[in-house]
Amino acid sequence: MVSARRLGSLAMLAAAIITGGAAGCDPSPGPSPSAGCALPTTPAGTAGQPAAAPGGGALRVTEKGFSQVGTGATTVSLGAEVENTSTQVAYRARVTFSYVDAQGKSAVPAGSTGLNLEIPMILPGQKIPVGARSYVVKTASGASAQVAAVTVELGTVTWATADAAVFKKVTTSPRGIQRSGVNGASGTVAYTMQWPYCRALTSRGVAMVFRGQSGAIVGGSFDLTGTPQACASGDSTRQAVVTQSLPAVLQEDKTEVYPYCDLAAASATGSGAPVN
Repeated sequence: MVSARRLGSLAMLAAAIITGGAAGCDPSPGPSPSAGCALPTTPAGTAGQPAAAPGGGALRVTEKGFSQVGTGATTVSLGAEVENTSTQVAYRARVTFSYVDAQGKSAVPAGSTGLNLEIPMILPGQKIPVGARSYVVKTASGASAQVAAVTVELGTVTWATADAAVFKKVTTSPRGIQRSGVNGASGTVAYTMQWPYCRALTSRGVAMVFRGQSGAIVGGSFDLTGTPQACASGDSTRQAVVTQSLPAVLQEDKTEVYPYCDLAAASATGSGAPVN
């Protein structure tokens, strides 16, 4: 038979265990996954022009190309590559496409959108693909004009110090193209992405550049349908949507896909503002 004193001691011991267990089991939530992963929403930098970075170097268009696609060649697929030859990061660099016919007249329909883009980050020495699509003006006979040349103009940019804790390189690899639609000019491009950041960034779209067997650029596209997943954290296989801008002939394994990931949402609005 257990004595009253023995029962009292057991009760005190049980209370101590319960109290200690509660004290060691804090129900409050821990730090968020992004704690300790602070990134500036507006990096320090100097507004300038693409042709002259502080300390030397510049942005330059190294390649460009196009194809008319779709039934009746009503759409032009546009692609280019922009290189940063400076030691600074080119932040929010503006890019504008335009195109003309054989007579040098603009073949861009009035009110066209999607030809003004903004690349969030171009690291020192990095080349970034830029893609777009647009319609082509009609001739007097009602047929689509024939595009003869494309121009890629670089606009304003902010030059920022290449802080490795803020600006990191996203690595992608193409994994195939799936065509769809009546004329096969639409579809999806699958790609793998290696994510270097400790959290998600703001997606500004996904650029694609298509190349022929020789390696020359034959077109491009820009996908805004996949936001914000395009810049979600983690390595994975993803896909970009192509709308009426897949050239009839291209070399799939030479396709370039690059997500435009920014530290914050776009701020420019109004006439002439980037589509992204």
